[in-house]
Amino acid sequence: MLKRTTINFVNDTLSKNIDWKILDIGCGHRANKFASVIADVQDLSNHYEGKKFIKINEKKLPFKDKEFDFVIASHVIEHVEDFEFFIKELER
Repeated sequence: MLKRTTINFVNDTLSKNIDWKILDIGCGHRANKFASVIADVQDLSNHYEGKKFIKINEKKLPFKDKEFDFVIASHVIEHVEDFEFFIKELER
């Protein structure tokens, strides 16, 4: 389910679900503090030492179906060429 919400609501929800596997995708240098996996088209692995970082190279995201309990994609959609495909990838 896609839902637009505030960062306060997101952080409150995530703080209450510390066992969730959380993906923050396209966050640049500002990943959510609760993210267990961070993904971006830029190689920011040095910036996120100590966190699992995945560099996105393909249109299809390199994750299994239902791999995450929660996905954050804040201020990303406007940078994506095929936004319909991207949304389907986030939902799977």
